[in-house]
Amino acid sequence: GSLRDTCPNGMAVLVLGSGIAGLRTAVALLRAGRKVIIRSAHAPKSMQTPSPGAGGLWMPFHCEDERTNEWASTTLQEYLEMEYQGHGAVEVVPAIIFKGEMMAGEEAEISGAHHPPPSWASNRDLGFSTVSIEDLVKGNTSHSSRPERGPSSAATAAIVNNGAGLSGGSDHKSRSTTEKKVHVPAFAERYHSAWTFHVPIVDSPALLGEFHQELIDGGADVNTNTLFSSASEAIEFANGCTGEDEIDAIVNCTGSGTLTGDESVVLARGVLRYYRRPPGFDTCMLIEDPPFASERYPLYAIPRGGYVAVGGTYLEDDIEASPRDEEREMLDRNAELLLPSDGMHFEPVGEWVGFRPVRPAGVAFGLNESLTRQANRKLKWVDNYGHGGAGWTVAAGCARDVVDLLS
Repeated sequence: GSLRDTCPNGMAVLVLGSGIAGLRTAVALLRAGRKVIIRSAHAPKSMQTPSPGAGGLWMPFHCEDERTNEWASTTLQEYLEMEYQGHGAVEVVPAIIFKGEMMAGEEAEISGAHHPPPSWASNRDLGFSTVSIEDLVKGNTSHSSRPERGPSSAATAAIVNNGAGLSGGSDHKSRSTTEKKVHVPAFAERYHSAWTFHVPIVDSPALLGEFHQELIDGGADVNTNTLFSSASEAIEFANGCTGEDEIDAIVNCTGSGTLTGDESVVLARGVLRYYRRPPGFDTCMLIEDPPFASERYPLYAIPRGGYVAVGGTYLEDDIEASPRDEEREMLDRNAELLLPSDGMHFEPVGEWVGFRPVRPAGVAFGLNESLTRQANRKLKWVDNYGHGGAGWTVAAGCARDVVDLLS
C-alpha cells in the first residue's frame, strides 16, 4: 500500500493496527457514523499478531492501569450481551483459579485476607466467590448458580446483533451455563483455596473475522498490507488526504509502541498449544501459584469452541518466535494435568507464540499532544496501545472512550 493511497470522501479517522484493539475501535467509530480508514502490516487473523491466537479469556492480566476495571466492565457487558443473544463467538463457562500451596498439616481456613480477591472480582455478573478446595470438590460452590441476566437495553442488543451469524457456533455452546459441569483436577488438593466465577470466552479468530467483515460491509477502507515505519510516515499519509478526503484523527492501536518510539513497552512472550476439546469439558482453569505453576510459567486451560488452549508462559523480553521443544513437552504435561483424560493421550492440533505488549506505566491511551503538534494542522493523534495480556478484556471499553474523545 502506497502512503498516498486515495482516501474516502469526507472527514475520516485513520486507525493503525488490525488486532482486537484496532478492529474494535474501528467498528465503534463506524457505528458512530465516522468514515474509517485502517492501515496495518498484517491481516486481522494473521498469527503474526497476538489477537487471533490468544485464548480469548475475559480477565484483566498484566494491564496495570487505574482505568482497566472500567474498560473491562464495559467489555464484559458486551460479551455477556452477545452470549445472551446466542452469538456463536462467545461462550460463558465456569472458571477456577487455584490459590496458595497447601502445606503439610495446614488447616484450610478460608478468608479474604489470606488471598484477597482482585479488584475486578466485585463485578456482580461474574458471581465471584472464594471457596475451600473441599467445597469445590463436593460441588458446594456458586458455580451452580450463575447470576441471571437479560438484555440490558434495546440499543445494546442492536449493536450485538449487527453482523451476528457470520461465525460458526459449537456443540459446546449449545448447552446453557447451568448445565455445564465443573471439572476439578486431581491436583486440586495441593492448593489452599480457589476463586470461582463465570467468565466469557471469545472465539478470537471468529470475532476478528466478524468485525473485519462489518467494516468492509460498512464501507471502511481497509488495507492490511501497509507498514508505516514511523509516526511521521502515518502523519504524512494523513496530511496528504486534503479537501473532501481529509483525515481529522489518527488512532494508534499498534501494540508494541515502536511507531511512537515508546521504549517502555515490554513484550511478554506467551506460548500455548491447542488440543481437541474433550466431550463435556467446560471449565476454565488458571494457576500461578506453586507447586505446579508460577508467574513466569502459569498453568491454564481455556475451552474455546471445539478446542482447548493450554498454557503457558509469561516471559518478558524473550523474542523466540516459535515454541521450544521443552515448552512443547511442558504444555503436553499441562494438558495431562488439567484435562479429563480417561486414559487418553492428548495430541496437540496447533500451537501459538504471541507477545503481550505490557506497559508498566499504564496503557498508552488518550491524546498524544506531541504528535498532534507535529501534524501541524487540525489533526488529532490518539494512542490506544499497551494493554498487556488484556487486549480482549478491555477492547470495547477503550473503543468507547476513543469515540468519546473524538466526538
